[in-house]
Amino acid sequence: MNVHGDPPAVAVDAEGPEHGELAADEPRTPLWLPLVGSVLFLVSIVLFVALRPPGKTAQQLSREAEVAAQKRAALQKPPEPPPAPAAPAAPGNPQAPRKGG
Repeated sequence: MNVHGDPPAVAVDAEGPEHGELAADEPRTPLWLPLVGSVLFLVSIVLFVALRPPGKTAQQLSREAEVAAQKRAALQKPPEPPPAPAAPAAPGNPQAPRKGG
C-alpha cells in the first residue's frame, strides 16, 4: 500500500486470455506457414553463398603482401650518404699525379 491507503495498481488485464492462449476471434496460424518461412530463409542463405564472386587465392594474397612489404621497406630505408671525396695520394705513391707536369 502507498501513503494514501490506495491498493497498488495492477498492470495485468484480468479479463483477457491467459498467456499462450488465443482469443476466441483470433485466427490460428496454418502449420505450413513457418515451414515456408524457414525454407525461404535457407534458400536465400544458400544463394548468397553460391553466387558470391570467388575470393583471392593464397598465392595472390602472398604476392600482394610481398609487394606491399617491399614498398614499405623502400620508404623506410634511409637515404644513402653521398660518396666520400677521394683522399689525396701519399707522397711516396707512384700512382699519385705530379705537380707541375
